[in-house]
Amino acid sequence: MAILKSTHNCLNCIYKHQLFTRLNNDELQMINDAKLEVTFNEGENMLKQGSFVTHIISVTSGLAKVYIEGISKRNLILQYVKPGDFIGGPGAFVDKINHFSVVAVEDTNACLIPIDIFKQIIQTNHTFALGYIEDISLKGIFNFDRFISLTQKQMYGRVADALLYQFNNIYSSRTNGFPLNRKDLADFTALSKDSAGRILNSFEESGFIKISDNKIIILNLEQLEDISSKG
Repeated sequence: MAILKSTHNCLNCIYKHQLFTRLNNDELQMINDAKLEVTFNEGENMLKQGSFVTHIISVTSGLAKVYIEGISKRNLILQYVKPGDFIGGPGAFVDKINHFSVVAVEDTNACLIPIDIFKQIIQTNHTFALGYIEDISLKGIFNFDRFISLTQKQMYGRVADALLYQFNNIYSSRTNGFPLNRKDLADFTALSKDSAGRILNSFEESGFIKISDNKIIILNLEQLEDISSKG
């Protein structure tokens, strides 16, 4: 982890979460003066489950995964965060404990905003507070859909959901495919690494995807969507 000199000013940063457009210049300056810009190397912990909440994390470049550390060292990936997203768990307002971990999937730059500054603005800017509640609510709804997928869909449906999520939400701008990480795929679908790998091979044999240079290229989006809908 490396601490950067201030390279982004909150007043004109193009990577800030849309929620921060609800702040006035004085509030943005308050965040700008208090934030810490940090580079996390690939594989480095950005936030640890069970630790105290000290900061809200705003991602400015790179990619990170948010996951729950489960029983017997099995993890469940909830979602990925990319530039323009921010990470702030409900524990900040309940028990001051982080209830998930965050790890950089690739080299990632982020701004760390002290939680006391964030709370201060929430208390004084009701429009910002409403936006924060909306953001937390949308993430909760997304997780509800994820739990339906994990508990009620068969293995093929879960893997199809994972590929569609990455294709539509994370790597939509990459026409040459997206990285293949079988361990992360297993953790996203609550499957074993071997099971996830077998399904990927089956999808490739059926012509739905192509695996090349450790990347996944979607060849038949409609078929994956059909598998996803049927579960």
